[in-house]
Amino acid sequence: MFETIAYGLISTALNYLFDTAILRRSTVEIEGAPYWYEQKGGEKAIYVSAYCDGGLEALDCAKRGVKEKLVIIIDDAFDRAVEKKFKHYEGQERTFVEKMRDDTDLPHFVEGHTVFQNLKYDEDDKRAFARGYVTLDALQRYENERIDGVRRKVLNYHYDEMMQELDKEEAQ
Repeated sequence: MFETIAYGLISTALNYLFDTAILRRSTVEIEGAPYWYEQKGGEKAIYVSAYCDGGLEALDCAKRGVKEKLVIIIDDAFDRAVEKKFKHYEGQERTFVEKMRDDTDLPHFVEGHTVFQNLKYDEDDKRAFARGYVTLDALQRYENERIDGVRRKVLNYHYDEMMQELDKEEAQ
């Protein structure tokens, strides 16, 4: 039962990411931005651009900005998936959906799987630009691996609840 819910949630979220990856484009023009900054990404990855002002350390800041935006986009996809198809779930199923939604390891995944396609530092403007992506295949593999872990957490939670209830009954 939990696997079906998890695969449905992941499928809905990945479909949302796939559908919007093609359309995602910033509408803000950044002075001095390179041509690739506003470019649409491919269909098989989530592309993000970011910039920071400052010295050469601004490159690291821009790269951090890309990773932070990727985490926000992926989190948003799961929130939308839950709102769209899973908001009516209750009880154990709702607990499971909320555990899937709450992904504390996502920043670590993004950190390890972000590929930086473009980096540029403009010395005149003292501004750094970065463009990076995470492939949808890598994200799908990551989410599929999470299913077992989350399912175990939920089952353990309900087992502990059941044992507490039995202990209460025995104490009476």
